[in-house]
Amino acid sequence: MTHHRTLKVLGLLSAVCLAAFLAMGVVADSKRIDIEPETGLLKAPMKVYKSDAASGGKCVGTADKIVPQGQECGGTVKVTFTVATSGNYIFWGRAKWLDDCGDSFYVQIDEGQKRVFGEHGTEGQWKWFKLTGAKFNLSAGTHTLYIHGREDGALLDKVILLHESNGYVPQGKSG
Repeated sequence: MTHHRTLKVLGLLSAVCLAAFLAMGVVADSKRIDIEPETGLLKAPMKVYKSDAASGGKCVGTADKIVPQGQECGGTVKVTFTVATSGNYIFWGRAKWLDDCGDSFYVQIDEGQKRVFGEHGTEGQWKWFKLTGAKFNLSAGTHTLYIHGREDGALLDKVILLHESNGYVPQGKSG
């Protein structure tokens, strides 16, 4: 095989690998990890919803009024991702809250503590929210993000994990 053909084949393989990685719903650079939760493994009652206003046209969540008020709705989304740069990461999520009884999820990375994400009071519109009071100390390598249903009617479009040195604040659909 000629040198030119070898480079062409390697270029094609690289493109195929990148396309497969992007199809998993996880995009990463050294200090930013983009996660589309709808690409993960879902456990009912968590499900995928179509939404033109969501990045990629889909989001995850639970239907409204599936449990009596005050009870947790359950369900889980599980997404595997890779960290290139070890350090503390800040969790950002683009969410749409139904009302003050449908405005939160639990988030967990690996076997760490479940943390409440939400309860921000902005209802009926897609907005980026930061997980307050918590950072995730992640080593380089593979990790698993769990989104657990807490309150029914809450929707989650996208997650971005930002290395604390990044300083970026997500905007718009893509963040």
